[in-house]
Amino acid sequence: MQPIEKKCIEKILEQMNNYIYIINEKDENYETGFFCHIKYKDKTISVVIINKYLLDEELNNSIIIGTNDKHYQNIELGDIKYKNKNFNITMIEIKINKNNNINFIELDDKLYEKESEMYYNKESIYIIQFNSRNDISLSFGMINNIEKSSLIYSSKLNPRLNFSLIFNLSNNKLIGINGNKLKYYNYGIYFNFIINGFINNYKYINMFRTKKKYKYNQLRNDINILMNADPEDINKNIYFLNKDFTKLNELNTELYIDKQKKFIQKLFPAETRRRV
Repeated sequence: MQPIEKKCIEKILEQMNNYIYIINEKDENYETGFFCHIKYKDKTISVVIINKYLLDEELNNSIIIGTNDKHYQNIELGDIKYKNKNFNITMIEIKINKNNNINFIELDDKLYEKESEMYYNKESIYIIQFNSRNDISLSFGMINNIEKSSLIYSSKLNPRLNFSLIFNLSNNKLIGINGNKLKYYNYGIYFNFIINGFINNYKYINMFRTKKKYKYNQLRNDINILMNADPEDINKNIYFLNKDFTKLNELNTELYIDKQKKFIQKLFPAETRRRV
């Protein structure tokens, strides 16, 4: 394992104390989770990752999060979700407002690169394990192999604690989360796999939103007409619609003049300036 600088140790302590949250605490029962940003093209999406596979009926429009000092705040949830029953996680888009004060764990930038697993061969790591506000532990180790969603690493862990975050020791950035204990090695979930799962859902939902918006625009078309009448036409009836007017009727068209709804007809008394 590589030598550890003081600033790295300070960052680890900060992460242990301030970056893991109690979620929806009630009668000493709660879930645990953390926040991070997912990058997709030119967008940055804020998400919460909860250490439990939550059913849709268990999800509301918001969650209550708490810290070690029992400071609570309400976080509004968005529409985009990624859930994985095998990994026992739920990842949800969040909506940030000015009253929220959240610590976001940084993801390793290499996670977004192609064949990113090649960068972590024999990389030194540390693992933060969390069970409760007063039951947090730290272990160090090394990555043995990464294949698809699996991150295999060597480390001596606390067997009582099942929520673990795996960090790159060289930059204090997250690369994996908890998995199961194998016979000879520890198994984690490579975070690149989770990112791709969330982005696929993000693209699908945005494609649906685009189609819905396009369909709405196809059903409704607004046309603004500015008419100027010559002085000799004032108070005379003039045509403002002519071609294909027979296709317009009360069933397929609404006509507003000066923001007042009118019956469909093709001529109106001229004024010096009339907006349709």
